[in-house]
Amino acid sequence: MFMGNNKSKKIITTIMVVIILITMVGGTVIAGLSSLF
Repeated sequence: MFMGNNKSKKIITTIMVVIILITMVGGTVIAGLSSLF
């Protein structure tokens, strides 16, 4: 990780968390659709 102020570090952390959540939700939705069809 590059050195930066607290704000940019918090933004990066937030983006990473959002990506993880989207991946988890997306995987759940895909699994649900697969079981339906």
